[in-house]
Amino acid sequence: MDTGTAPRYSETLQLEDLAKEQFIALAAETARVLGWTISPVTDTGFTAFINIPTDEMLEIYEAEMEEFAENEQNSLKQIILFDADEQTDDELEDIKRRKEYWLKNLALVDRLDGLQLPRELMQHNEQLRRYCKLYIKSYDLYYKAVAEETDKYNDQLSSNSQEIMILAGYLRNPSIKPKNN
Repeated sequence: MDTGTAPRYSETLQLEDLAKEQFIALAAETARVLGWTISPVTDTGFTAFINIPTDEMLEIYEAEMEEFAENEQNSLKQIILFDADEQTDDELEDIKRRKEYWLKNLALVDRLDGLQLPRELMQHNEQLRRYCKLYIKSYDLYYKAVAEETDKYNDQLSSNSQEIMILAGYLRNPSIKPKNN
């Protein structure tokens, strides 16, 4: 079907020597790599398509991202400084409360997986998921450090902090690619 638009990519392949099953397998794998949805592959063919998000889906996504940002801001508000005598109990409660925002954000990102979003947004969600998990891990370590009154977690906290900063840079500017761990 001619849609009147030029394809983004085109390549001519010599397919005359392929058996029908080989051609179907090659086409199905190509569609999978492109991120297309594929109907069950049979010996006669398959159907491949992309999901174009509706305006409603994008509005839902944007609303969820606003909630994500609000949770992030709430979790990162100025950390309360406690007197040494009352530090442990109050500080531990503060750490738990801050971690809850990241657990909410992780659940929010998981909910977004139910939307049929473009591949770029799904990849962005994977990075958001990593970002949330790093914060959760950091708050767990921070909680242990305060509860145990130790600095033995400082190296791990510092490492997490560096990863968070790199990932935050990517999330603000996707042209900067973070390492996948």
